[in-house]
Amino acid sequence: MPLMSTFTYDLTLAGLSVGSAAALTGIGLIVTYRATGVLNFAHGAIAMVCAYVLRQCVVGWGWPLWLGAVVTLLFLAPGIGVALERFAFRPLAVLGGDPAQTLVASIGVFVLLVGGAALVWGQGARDDAPELVPADPWGSWRWCSCWPPESGR
Repeated sequence: MPLMSTFTYDLTLAGLSVGSAAALTGIGLIVTYRATGVLNFAHGAIAMVCAYVLRQCVVGWGWPLWLGAVVTLLFLAPGIGVALERFAFRPLAVLGGDPAQTLVASIGVFVLLVGGAALVWGQGARDDAPELVPADPWGSWRWCSCWPPESGR
């Protein structure tokens, strides 16, 4: 396959990945706001903590990726959401808090989660994240007769 064609496929995959992440973030913010009336700025920090916990389970403790994903997505993420709703946002709603108070509370949760992650896992990015997509993501499409054949590059 020509180098430019491979580059185009790589950019397509990167664009779809980034666009999907942005769309999911926006949908999550809107669903949270419509369901609870809280514009939760800690949304990204919750996702960050879940990603660090998934990395800890798979890389740090040697769990299989599927088990770490199940624990993170089915137990940890909803657990964080329930804890925030019960202990941060519902008390403000019961007291008749205005939107500014819930906004400040969500920013406080954001700062707490980012600071806690920095204390537990240290600052900076990690280069040993679990591999969610194989190194050649387009290789899994080779079975499709419409996919361009592999050429020696």
